[in-house]
Amino acid sequence: MIKKITLTAFLSLFIGISLQAQSLVNTAWTTNLQGTSINVRFTATTVDIAQTGSPYDSVATYTESGSTFSVTDIDPVSCGTDVGVYAISYTGNTMSLAITTEPCTARGDFFANGPFTQTNISVFEAAKFATTKLYPNPANNVINLDINEGFDEEDYLIYSIQGQIVSAGTLHSGENSISIAGLKSGLYQIKLKDNATATLKFVKL
Repeated sequence: MIKKITLTAFLSLFIGISLQAQSLVNTAWTTNLQGTSINVRFTATTVDIAQTGSPYDSVATYTESGSTFSVTDIDPVSCGTDVGVYAISYTGNTMSLAITTEPCTARGDFFANGPFTQTNISVFEAAKFATTKLYPNPANNVINLDINEGFDEEDYLIYSIQGQIVSAGTLHSGENSISIAGLKSGLYQIKLKDNATATLKFVKL
């Protein structure tokens, strides 16, 4: 139940952040809940959350209109089909939410938590990563990532097909070589740690 409430709460909390980024689409945020760091990202239609170092789960759908944001849980167990509506205020790269209408106590109970901070990786960095050339693929011992110039240094995580983190490191603009010699044969995904919107896949032989 705690996990469900936590998932539900963050959807609502992060819906206001787009005022700083013009749109929520492909933005990423972080906050702290009961001592646990939580990452939140927005796709074109969903709100995804994850504990740091874990894969994202889509937990809600959302719409935005000006400074008003509305969210509906994907899983109706917690809040049914109730829609929460919120107004936001922000200072710099942090924000807080105020309830306009919230029929779901499970979400509303967490609105006082904060602040919520936009992660330092921008949508532009994620876009550069998404177009990165990865080779060879499939590969035996090493994969190379050729990243466009101007890419800020960012941490990455490599996930197995089961969603487990099997490797980590830091990427920079230009050519990056990553050893995969210790990995088992199979399909893997490499993602930016602070914004998993962009994903590259490779096969270890």
